[in-house]
Amino acid sequence: INRQTVRTIMKKDLHFYPYKTQLTQELKESDHKQRRDWTTKLLQLNVDEPNFWQKLKR
Repeated sequence: INRQTVRTIMKKDLHFYPYKTQLTQELKESDHKQRRDWTTKLLQLNVDEPNFWQKLKR
């Protein structure tokens, strides 16, 4: 398939635009626990250190 045909299919049929096409990472089942653990850790840091969020901005 030539390049123009692919671009036409992407634009008209799939509503994708080449400059906006973005690859993303698939979240796996094991990622849920890691995300929850990280969130718990951040929340605990907020309790232990009241200025925690302000320090992140620097």
